[in-house]
Amino acid sequence: MPSTNSHALPIGLPPRLCAGKSGFDTLCELLGITSSKQKHAIVAASFVKHVLKTNGHTLPRQTKTAERLRLSLLALYQDPEVRRTIWRNYLEHEDDGESGTKAIPSLEHAALQRYDRTVLTTDPHPDGLAECADFHGPDVVDEDWRMPALAALPRLRADIADWASLPLDKQALVLDAALATATLLDDSRFLEWAVEQSDDIADQLAFAVAQPRGADQIQSREADPENGKPETQAEPGVLETLRGRTTELGDAAAGLAEQPTGGLFDEVASLAAEIAALRESVLERTAVDNVASLIDEYATFLQEQTNRAPWLHDHADVVALLSHKSGRKVTA
Repeated sequence: MPSTNSHALPIGLPPRLCAGKSGFDTLCELLGITSSKQKHAIVAASFVKHVLKTNGHTLPRQTKTAERLRLSLLALYQDPEVRRTIWRNYLEHEDDGESGTKAIPSLEHAALQRYDRTVLTTDPHPDGLAECADFHGPDVVDEDWRMPALAALPRLRADIADWASLPLDKQALVLDAALATATLLDDSRFLEWAVEQSDDIADQLAFAVAQPRGADQIQSREADPENGKPETQAEPGVLETLRGRTTELGDAAAGLAEQPTGGLFDEVASLAAEIAALRESVLERTAVDNVASLIDEYATFLQEQTNRAPWLHDHADVVALLSHKSGRKVTA
């Protein structure tokens, strides 16, 4: 029986679409962006300004125009929720041309059209949906705007299963369409399956399965069979991911400074993009930790005051509750 637990697609893009100048050029080529004028028009759109401001995307005033455009467009298209909004708006206003975001190219539309334009207008086949039931939730079949992703899913699955025999140019089309499909379904399970089929795929789609949104806040408690006490097992968090990426970036940057190569430039750019994609999750995690620390300090203070104010002993349960909320053990 297929699982109904979808895995929300994390923020990010494959290195081939974001790593260094070549990756950004590939992204622009996919989106049909051929001039600086188009880049300016997209970044200046009210919708884009609102998105970037809401997501906390700010750049130093001295940032050069070309770099400002590059970083802004990457920040825009790395967000899967934003890409879904652009896609829905694109479909809704495809003919009337009156939308405020009509000028903003849809990555999903471009990727699926290049892969197989027929999926944009073809209804999903029931047999194909059944074969791919583990890659999407049951409710998505009722939403028309997701139909192209469902139509493409069985074909993409067959292509990835036959990955080694695909020519390189077809592999690139498949990767872009796979990302587009997972984005429209808001489910990374198909990509999780794909990375297991080939190291090449894993290199490009690792960002989509390495750190699902919110996983840094998940803790599982399992009973210890020997003493019956709950044992907390924390999954690798976003802060650990950030530390690992910054360490890798430092090593790569040091190598780049000593002996510059194209490969090292691409590696540094890719790691920097991954770190940038962690921005919101890291800041959110830090805010949670700061609040927990304040609660911890206050609980400790109250615990200490019980020695001076015996009446506080009657409220020990409140102190214990604060300690539990902070996630730390308070000692007198």
